[in-house]
Amino acid sequence: MVMIVFYLGHYLDAVVVTMYNTMTTIAATKGFTVKHVLMAILSFITVSGGGIIIGLVFGAFTSMVTKFTSQVRGKSDLCDI
Repeated sequence: MVMIVFYLGHYLDAVVVTMYNTMTTIAATKGFTVKHVLMAILSFITVSGGGIIIGLVFGAFTSMVTKFTSQVRGKSDLCDI
């Protein structure tokens, strides 16, 4: 359940960032074309993919730290960050 909540939060952040940038771009120009739709889709993939990559890197780092350390106080705090 926790993973679903975190994934949903990440997905909604990507949607909000993409929609905001798309709407400000459309408002600045005086038209709406297929190019805007394609750029919005590409922007969503970029923002969402970047978030996934950052999450995987920090997840791998945290798993390595917790796997190769023993008897370290505060190790659980690293997992909570």
